[in-house]
Amino acid sequence: MQNSTGDAGNVTVNAKILELLNGSYISSSTFARGKAGDVIVTSDNLTIDDNRADLFPRIASNAE
Repeated sequence: MQNSTGDAGNVTVNAKILELLNGSYISSSTFARGKAGDVIVTSDNLTIDDNRADLFPRIASNAE
């Protein structure tokens, strides 16, 4: 929305096993004026695998 404002929320993920596959992602983003949230991932076993050239898995925090 034009002229909107606001911070994104924080994201916390706790998992024994976590897989980000085929372009999946975890993120906290805002497209308005504001701060991106924190992204905290805790895992005993984290797999990030890109099987597609056009998509990539990611963990991100973005403000635009």
